[in-house]
Amino acid sequence: MYSVPKPSKKYKESRPKRDYLELEELAERLTEAKESNTVLTFSIWRWEDDLKGTITNMDSLTQSVHIADVIGEIHKVPFIDIMAVVNAE
Repeated sequence: MYSVPKPSKKYKESRPKRDYLELEELAERLTEAKESNTVLTFSIWRWEDDLKGTITNMDSLTQSVHIADVIGEIHKVPFIDIMAVVNAE
């Protein structure tokens, strides 16, 4: 009897690891930007293009950040997926 080879495992691309201090600093920066209604450029994991907009809401239950882009469309982005934030020019 012939043995059937097992299918190889497919691994998902894992999110870059960040330490507690980096995440806390990012959270503080997002909170300040929300309070001052600052336009930011967000670099988001697995998104090809950066997102430019303002933070409208930070939902602690779903741990997502609601971002209104330049057009006015709302994007709900998981906090952990936000890789970098810089002030928009």
